[in-house]
Amino acid sequence: MPRLDPRRWTPLLLLLIAVAAHAVEDLTVLGRWANGPCRAITLAGDLAAVGNGAAVELLVVGLDGTATAVGKVVLPDVVEHVTLADTLVLASCGAAGLQVVHVGDPHAPRRLGGWNGGGAVNAAAAVGRYAFLAEDAQALRVLDLADPATPVSVADLDAEFDALCIAAGGGYAYVGDDRGDTRVYDVVDARHPEQTDWFGESGAVYDVAVAGGVCWLAQGGLGVIALDVSDPYTVTELGRVVLPSWALGLALDGTLLYVAAAGGGMDVVTIADPAAPTRLSGLVTGGYAGAVVAKPPLALVADSWRGVRLVVPLTPAGPQLLGTVLARADARRVAASDTVAAVLDLDAGVRLLDVAPPAAPLEVGALHLTRARSVDLVEGLLAVARERDGWTLADVSDPSAPDSLTTVDTPGLARDVELAVGRAWVADGDGGLRVYGLDDPAAPDLRAALTLGAELTALDAADGLLAVADAAGALHVVSLAVPDAPTIAGSLPLDGEPSAVALNGAVAAVACGAAGVAMVSLADPAAPLLLTTVGVASGAYDVAWDGDRLAVACGDQGARV
Repeated sequence: MPRLDPRRWTPLLLLLIAVAAHAVEDLTVLGRWANGPCRAITLAGDLAAVGNGAAVELLVVGLDGTATAVGKVVLPDVVEHVTLADTLVLASCGAAGLQVVHVGDPHAPRRLGGWNGGGAVNAAAAVGRYAFLAEDAQALRVLDLADPATPVSVADLDAEFDALCIAAGGGYAYVGDDRGDTRVYDVVDARHPEQTDWFGESGAVYDVAVAGGVCWLAQGGLGVIALDVSDPYTVTELGRVVLPSWALGLALDGTLLYVAAAGGGMDVVTIADPAAPTRLSGLVTGGYAGAVVAKPPLALVADSWRGVRLVVPLTPAGPQLLGTVLARADARRVAASDTVAAVLDLDAGVRLLDVAPPAAPLEVGALHLTRARSVDLVEGLLAVARERDGWTLADVSDPSAPDSLTTVDTPGLARDVELAVGRAWVADGDGGLRVYGLDDPAAPDLRAALTLGAELTALDAADGLLAVADAAGALHVVSLAVPDAPTIAGSLPLDGEPSAVALNGAVAAVACGAAGVAMVSLADPAAPLLLTTVGVASGAYDVAWDGDRLAVACGDQGARV
């Protein structure tokens, strides 16, 4: 069982990369649309900090159930955990370490600095000027935040396990790890922490919460376990409750405990008697609940792709969903033209971004389409391939008010679409290559159909050529000398599973999933030549050129080139 959402590899970053048209080295990230899964949340007063992909978003939460996004700051990597400490947010960003964000003005949060010791930081707790970290291969690490811009490591305890979660208070720190153990440390002298006792179980400890001498553990498939820590030197089990789904996150609310329960949503547990915790009710939130906080009479659930769910836990009918804020994007494909980028969201259709300047992409509009598979954008016309729903053409000259013009049915599964030379070129799965005239964008007419053998998955056109990828892993070059009578010029086998193609002059960039990005020369269309393959740690799922920029949709590790 992974630590959190098993679907977390899903691409969530739009990376705008500066690169010469024919070069594949020295790439520089210009900006990111970092929205992604919500799996971390914390609350202090009316201010909530939420991990939104590779960003921290700030919400002002009212008792009436309203939640308003007021500020956002993009960070180097996906936010796994957040904690609020006075005017600071401590964001645990895995391999990017701990990031420190100043939120004194929630409308203008800013990153102050960070700390990275080489191991993934999974969670943090703060007491006074010190931050206590749950880190890979460390039992406990302590940072001095006297200068938040430059945290300094003042203590660390090595371990052969990975610490996943942490809580601190009253002079003690409580750390859960990936082996199912929970350790208690005396941190009165934060620079010299000492273990007092430990409790062992199987599985992993995903979250820990402490109040009134009781330490509560979210222990995955084992449910929730209560420990007596009134004497930190003699830790004993008080009781436990098994839940219908995995226990991943905890929030205490008096005699109630709210549990973020993965695909099971949120469970409500009564803990009036810690020796006999009992599940009262639950609510399926529709996503993958990884964290929860209490703001009586509400609970806020970080529900992965569904965003932040606002829940009323106690009603005669059980917990009720009140609303959703920060609904997240499951970004799979991207197309860019001038100052607009179209991002295909697997759940919500197509999101339209203003990317001028590229360092601060801003979502301005959306088209809610089912089964959207790929997008292309040329001079205000947006084409969307929608598999068995055919393909859709829309006018997005005003991206804040997109207008769907028409949808065309096809015999196969429309997997990719390209707009070029006044036509729409559709990779229609086993339906082959289909060519449509766009003299009247509201009524495209079929001009030609070409069978290439294997099921087609992706294509792109430029300078009289069309590059087409198929499910067998081949790249085909099609001549467009006569657009309404296309012919195959040459083919090239590639590694991986091609999912997208982008042409820039005589160079084709091919997204090949785990095999990375293949750069292919089409200088001789009859003999396409593989120039190099650029490895991407989390896989490459889409590519798009815009002048001297290459946009890559990749996994939650971003583009590592």
